[in-house]
Amino acid sequence: MSDPKLETFLRTIRNRVLDYAALRLPQEEQALDLLQETMIDFVAAADEYPHAAWQALFYQILNRRIAEDACPFRRLPAPHAIATSPVVVWERCRTVA
Repeated sequence: MSDPKLETFLRTIRNRVLDYAALRLPQEEQALDLLQETMIDFVAAADEYPHAAWQALFYQILNRRIAEDACPFRRLPAPHAIATSPVVVWERCRTVA
């Protein structure tokens, strides 16, 4: 990461998004891990977007990761995913979240 704009953006948004994730996850360690994964995904994707869109992109990636983390049924192994109806999985996720 050699782009100074990217480094500055991540530095300024870090505390705000950590609080955001910590409010949505049961443990602060989970929020830190998820934030780190989100930053890695963001850095990989940021070059394709203008600077003005970075905040929306970051929150989009973060919200997707929070949703995936909140619903363990989305990470089922392939045989279970095939055997389980998507409607059943969705209903389980709605009750978990």
